[in-house]
Amino acid sequence: MATIAPKEDSTVHGLLWRITPGCEHSLDRYEGYPHLYGKESVTVRDARGQEFIVMAYVMTERYRTPAIPPSSYYHGIEEGYRQNGLPVRALKKAWENAVREIHDATARINAAASKSPKRRNGHER
Repeated sequence: MATIAPKEDSTVHGLLWRITPGCEHSLDRYEGYPHLYGKESVTVRDARGQEFIVMAYVMTERYRTPAIPPSSYYHGIEEGYRQNGLPVRALKKAWENAVREIHDATARINAAASKSPKRRNGHER
């Protein structure tokens, strides 16, 4: 799955769409609102620098752990980038960052697990 989050001096590429209430309702179901994704007002800037306050689907805290999305999900986003002239390189960089985050988190978990005493039936080994 994918989400957006604030990060100093960073850019998230995307498209702005004007949607009807019916479209929003359909998107709510597609995005798993309100469980998987919530709706947030975010300020975005277009290519000319004009700012807009828009609604964006943002992954809820419950599901916001580093994870690699299924390749079909990634390729769907990638195809949308290509079709709309967005920089695919930026998407690939985000994918690589997610892989690195997962690797780092796994290393931390494994290091912590190797430091804790092993227990069996309540007794240290």
